[in-house]
Amino acid sequence: MYRPLRFEWFVYLISRLLSIPPFKFNLRPLVNDDKLPMGSMDLTDIEENDQTKSSEPSSCVEDGSLLVWGSGEFGQTGQGRVGDVGVTEGLVAEFPPKNGARVKLLACGASHSIVVTVDNEVYAWGNGHSGQLGCGDKETRLAPTRIHLTDNQDLPDVAGITCGSRHSFAWLTNGKCYSFGNNYYAQLAYNFRIQNYKENQLRPTLLEMFVHRKVVHVACGDRHTLFLTQEGRVAACGNNANGQLGTGEPSDMVCPKMLDGLEGVSCIACGSYHSLAATGAGDLYVWGSGKPCGTRKGDILAPTRLKTRHANIVMVAGGCSHSLALTEHPSIPSQSPAPEDVFMTRSIISHHAGLTFTTDLCICTQLTRVWSRRGKLMAAVLQVRTIKHDPWFPSSLGPLSQQ
Repeated sequence: MYRPLRFEWFVYLISRLLSIPPFKFNLRPLVNDDKLPMGSMDLTDIEENDQTKSSEPSSCVEDGSLLVWGSGEFGQTGQGRVGDVGVTEGLVAEFPPKNGARVKLLACGASHSIVVTVDNEVYAWGNGHSGQLGCGDKETRLAPTRIHLTDNQDLPDVAGITCGSRHSFAWLTNGKCYSFGNNYYAQLAYNFRIQNYKENQLRPTLLEMFVHRKVVHVACGDRHTLFLTQEGRVAACGNNANGQLGTGEPSDMVCPKMLDGLEGVSCIACGSYHSLAATGAGDLYVWGSGKPCGTRKGDILAPTRLKTRHANIVMVAGGCSHSLALTEHPSIPSQSPAPEDVFMTRSIISHHAGLTFTTDLCICTQLTRVWSRRGKLMAAVLQVRTIKHDPWFPSSLGPLSQQ
């Protein structure tokens, strides 16, 4: 099916009649995404152009393989070269599952990547101009390069890694936390009493601020960082231009500050310029840039409980200008499954530009596209099993209230 006669064809004909060099128009066949069926999507179905199509024959990808694709301006795809990489050629050869080099943790920054293997080996590659790779220099790495958090070989297991725009964090099961990379806004949480503490840190450095507190999770924004302690308290440091630190005033914090009025937190997340937290009671708190927090009335300077018409928030995530929250509650399938088949129904809530989009999803074994009533692709959700699917519908946000 080709485009009907439209304005571009009219301009083309006129240019030919007037002997003007014709404009070039893209006349490739149209694909009507609105008519694509819900269900699984095979990555091999994605069409590649001539520049990204691999000359190698297609092969099956082993379970446990690492795939990296997209922009490769700084070698962040780990392919040993600079340049964009398609999804079908994004296999990273340095981590072959058959040799036991399985990756258990992975994180992406603006232009760098970090992974941790099951043997707790940490590898980084991509842009290193701010020291965000932790290799000891500011060089770019085109292939995975192993880094060491410390010279001690008897470290506990790595519990998590996360990346900001140009800074990185790793934390261990014993609660110790290491950071490296850009520190212009003091987002690495170093001791501000040390001279030149805002300089970029080229190697992983233990955070002295949390020697007596166990860190169980870290979240990085573009230029700020959140810390979740074992006691359910949240600390923040770094840039605070939009109130993303939640301290009540838009001033940067050069050392981590515990947030008042926010306790019993079980999950934290950062967008570029906003922050989110979910408590063990299922409450959702947001602060920072107003739009991704669900309001058009300006920035939110302190953690504020958000009414979403849904209870029991168990997970949150933040993007540049939108947010996600996951709710969970027991559900009984319509069909009578075996006892081992009983599972949980989950709902995803997305906030964007002051509107809420909600869908009830159940766990299924396929990649499902979620569409709005206007036919716009809103999300692609990896599920385990399907019971019920309700179409997305917009609803106005409830008022923000301080708790």
